[in-house]
Amino acid sequence: PATDVDDIQSLRSRIAVALHVPNPKRIVLLCRGQEVADGSSLREAVSADSPAMVNVTVMPCAVKPSEYESYIVRYLPVQDTMSLRRRGMKKAYVSVGTVQFPPPSGIDINMMPFIIGDEASIPEEYKHYWPLIEQCSGLKHQQGQVGFLTIQETRVDAGNAQRRPGLHLETPGLVMRHGGETEVPMLAHWGEGDTRAGDSLYGGIYMASNISGSSEVWNAQIKNPELMCGTLGDMEHVRGLLGEGQSLDANELVWITDTTPHESLPLQQEALRQYFRVVTSAVSVWYERHSTKNRLGIVPDPVLTEIVKDDKFATWGPAAAKKDREEHERRQDPRLAGLMWWTLNSMMRSRAQDSKLERGRQEVASAEGE
Repeated sequence: PATDVDDIQSLRSRIAVALHVPNPKRIVLLCRGQEVADGSSLREAVSADSPAMVNVTVMPCAVKPSEYESYIVRYLPVQDTMSLRRRGMKKAYVSVGTVQFPPPSGIDINMMPFIIGDEASIPEEYKHYWPLIEQCSGLKHQQGQVGFLTIQETRVDAGNAQRRPGLHLETPGLVMRHGGETEVPMLAHWGEGDTRAGDSLYGGIYMASNISGSSEVWNAQIKNPELMCGTLGDMEHVRGLLGEGQSLDANELVWITDTTPHESLPLQQEALRQYFRVVTSAVSVWYERHSTKNRLGIVPDPVLTEIVKDDKFATWGPAAAKKDREEHERRQDPRLAGLMWWTLNSMMRSRAQDSKLERGRQEVASAEGE
């Protein structure tokens, strides 16, 4: 339990652990309507002369809303960028070309490792997607490295999104590595990506679908995702600042960075949607439980990628997965450490009562002395 001698910074870190929040800076403590700042103890922040409630608020990210804009890097609209292709304009997404999807057969694989440039590393049942992989032009810079293939061919009801809904980045921001109480936060990359102020594509993510208007991207990047990201890369908190995105056409192959805001959109009518994605080699964590193993034995490069066996929704172990999924779906985490703060509040009430009793005894002793 918390005590009144705890310093605020260490207390926020303990609360972050209890609430499965990787970044303690997302934890804000409020007392009497004011934020309790670091550099003080609870005793200094909360007067012992009267009962006080300390509330815990989990912010969408570790940055104050007034500072969001300074973390958004905007680029020229795509149509302007295309007209200036040879002038070294940096881009957060690029339309690479048009692909032709093969007839659907019910494939549903996610982040399957394969060797970039080696068709033999693709199992036979997925090889008809090799022409799409070959159209990912920047992969020429990563020949022989491990990439990750996603193919999803599923029927989607009207009003639903096939992939993850909501504005987000591919990088999840901070994730926890290793299990148990010794877990530490790390910035996880998910393909990275850069145009190096030119037209060549390095790293990043390629994706396409067969349904127009089912994906949207923004020609912008988010700086310091370890601070700006919510749970698993959530960016809904900056939607109002980004303006309109670019809706993708059917069969349009695009390249994005892992810090490019994007989202999967609800379909206007029921359809069988085919989705294709290649994530390049710079992937920090590969969630074994949520990814497809390559039956040919291709595995993530251990130099670049840590294989995590736990549920990716359980940022502090499998036991927390259910709660984390619920919070992820709500895209807000308003939970309070109720029991902890009930105990703390009771303790502060007790201290206030003890203080009053002590003053009463001193007054009686003073009166008797007179």
